[in-house]
Amino acid sequence: MAIVRLVAFLVILLAAAAGSTTAQGTLKQGITRENSNLKPDKAKQPGQGQETVERVQPTADKPSGNLSEIHTAKNSDDIETQRKLVAFTKWLAVVGGLQFLALTVQAIVFWRTLNQVKAQANLMRVHAEHLENLVGAAKANAEAARDNATAAKDGAESAKANANATQENIELIIKKERATLVFELNDIEWNNPPLPPFASTVSGVTYKVRFFGYTPAFIIGTSVWAFVDASKEPPTEGTRSSMPIPKIVSSDTEFPVQKVPIWPIFWDSAQTEAVREKRSFIHFHGCIRYKDQFDKQRETTIKCRWEESSIPGLGGKWITYGKPEDNRQT
Repeated sequence: MAIVRLVAFLVILLAAAAGSTTAQGTLKQGITRENSNLKPDKAKQPGQGQETVERVQPTADKPSGNLSEIHTAKNSDDIETQRKLVAFTKWLAVVGGLQFLALTVQAIVFWRTLNQVKAQANLMRVHAEHLENLVGAAKANAEAARDNATAAKDGAESAKANANATQENIELIIKKERATLVFELNDIEWNNPPLPPFASTVSGVTYKVRFFGYTPAFIIGTSVWAFVDASKEPPTEGTRSSMPIPKIVSSDTEFPVQKVPIWPIFWDSAQTEAVREKRSFIHFHGCIRYKDQFDKQRETTIKCRWEESSIPGLGGKWITYGKPEDNRQT
């Protein structure tokens, strides 16, 4: 801005100097012209004391005295006109100087604006390049994130598979080491003829508990029940009794053969014939609940019925029935 003000001041000074010079030249021209107009009259004037009749010829319309006054008035009008022209020329110079100054200032403003526009364009170009680089970086980051997500997903699936495999291995080790209890039922032995004191043809169901594993089992509860029913799959409700078994059992524990009486007691041979002809069935239900060495609760259940063979003399077999949870070792 200081440079702009200095340039404007110099322009004003130049315009003022030009206007003054023009005015002085015009004024000098006017004075010279006036003198030239007056010289012929002086040349025509006679010596002192002569009359002015010879210098100005009288006309028929005006007297000779008025000619000098007319000539003087004309010269005064010319001088006034010249002065007005000088003043007008001066103002024209001032206006021209102002216009030149305005054009100069506009040129400077345009030049500065052009530089600013160029700088802004360069800045926008740099910003565009920067944005382009950012877009490229964002795209690369998105692809990297997608690759990382895929790798993470694969890693998670691999970790899950490894965890499942590890869990399965642990389960296999536990299954091999933990205690497992099962029921083992003996065949029905008929008494023929019936034995006193109740004349029953069958005294009860004999079974034995078998132990598998290398760690002990901690017994929580037991129940067994043997009965006769005409249905092949009767309900599980009935009178149950516990079996004699230690609270802690292991592979060194001796498990004797157990016997549970059948209810109701067989009193006559007709009941025996009903079982042999499959009109009635002897049922056995049992349950053992315990904890293993790893403090996990286990359960062994059994639900089965005795069916005689259709061929006499071939005995029979125990057949399991019911839901999956009625015959399992957890």
